[in-house]
Amino acid sequence: MRTQIISIPKISTNAQQIAVTIIAIGLGVSLPRIFHIFGLGHIFLPMFLPLVLIGAMLSIPFLVLIAVVTPFLSTILFGMPPYNVTLIMAVQLTIVGTLMWLFRQTKMPLWSIPPSAILSERLLTIGTSLLIPSLNISTERILDSYPGILMLSFFGIITAKFYER
Repeated sequence: MRTQIISIPKISTNAQQIAVTIIAIGLGVSLPRIFHIFGLGHIFLPMFLPLVLIGAMLSIPFLVLIAVVTPFLSTILFGMPPYNVTLIMAVQLTIVGTLMWLFRQTKMPLWSIPPSAILSERLLTIGTSLLIPSLNISTERILDSYPGILMLSFFGIITAKFYER
């Protein structure tokens, strides 16, 4: 019996990154809806999850695109996050995406990048809330997000192990 090999042309890196970016934005908009049904959005940080899961795959422009588009699109479509929180969320997501990219450039172990980026962003947000109280960033809500930090770190580490293979 003769076996026939089918050759599939490679998709360009940009095309792959665009596809993953679109999927990440879609997940970033839809996942929070599920968590907010149970009132757990601010605790588990579901909008951060797609960014953490694919952070090792994308270049910085695509990470920033996800970080900025996701909260604004979610606000436009579903009214969550509220308008006064949307810009702050975009900045927080941009910090996480940028830190993941920067940490990757330093040759840190891949498994350590997601937790390091998330913890750094949370500390920066707490610092910002203390230095600029007029932003009305609730440090209590940030501290309430420790289950989300743990969940994002866990999934980020698992995903990083998958990428290493």
